[in-house]
Amino acid sequence: MRERNEDSSRQKLGEAAQAEERARQSLKQAEATAQKDNRKRGQAAEWQLVESAQQQARVEVTKARVALEASQKNKAVAVKQHQQAHNLAEAIRRVAESRREEIRTEREITESREHDQAGALLFWLRSR
Repeated sequence: MRERNEDSSRQKLGEAAQAEERARQSLKQAEATAQKDNRKRGQAAEWQLVESAQQQARVEVTKARVALEASQKNKAVAVKQHQQAHNLAEAIRRVAESRREEIRTEREITESREHDQAGALLFWLRSR
């Protein structure tokens, strides 16, 4: 079950990283659009239209920055959750491994006792 939680958190981390990359690309595109100067010679009305578009592009840059910050926070949360899930799963794996080692040791001791008893019995039978 802990491995499933770890896998789930790893998947969420991947999704958060992808969302962050999409937000980063969106910001890059918005900044490129905002940096273009589309003003040309012409009427004042055309310049006002271009200025309005430029203002909207700057607003889009601000929105893209906010989205990027939010995605970075989500990724940080996902990283923390994945680390916690991984640490817990790793601790459980270590406990399970130590328990398996204890079981192996107990079996070896039991087998050794049985061989000792069988050897003692054979010795006793041959000495009669």
